[in-house]
Amino acid sequence: MNKLIYFNIAKNFTFALCFVLLCSFSLEASEKVSAKQRSELAEIKLKFAFINKFIEYIDIGWQEAYKDNIIIIDIIGEVDKEKAVLLKNFERNRIKNLPVKIRVNSDIDDLINSDIIYVTNGSKHKIEQILQKCRKSVLSVGDIKYFIDQGGVIEFYNYRGRVRFDIDDNKAKEKGIFFNAKLLELSEVGQ
Repeated sequence: MNKLIYFNIAKNFTFALCFVLLCSFSLEASEKVSAKQRSELAEIKLKFAFINKFIEYIDIGWQEAYKDNIIIIDIIGEVDKEKAVLLKNFERNRIKNLPVKIRVNSDIDDLINSDIIYVTNGSKHKIEQILQKCRKSVLSVGDIKYFIDQGGVIEFYNYRGRVRFDIDDNKAKEKGIFFNAKLLELSEVGQ
């Protein structure tokens, strides 16, 4: 009888130990996921701070963007729930002393009213279609490799763990956007 009790205690202890180990592994995995999410959210914040600065460094032109007395930013592509909330919170900011309206995953037909479009990875096969739907003066910013080669104005990329950007100054000028030389010095300028 004692052997049976010891066996049950050992069996229950083994089960409890396995359960604790399993929980600790899953907790560790969830911490890694949340750390990755925190990193992605920090990168989005940084990119939107860049976008704000890009606009501040527009010297002349781009008057059409101000005619509605609001800056409309459309985000097209893969945006999960946490990123969407973060991006919507960016509406609290003002750009060039104008209120900001952010539309996440807008319909392509609504892009005609955009001042800025931010294209993420989920739309890399629709870049040409997206850019054709935009008005001439839209500032197009993308997270997609070769975005400026496909007609975009600014392309974000990561280099050695840091966010960098390229600017196609000629494309910007075609759109009536003239960047300050100080900003162009910080980027890889496509000519």
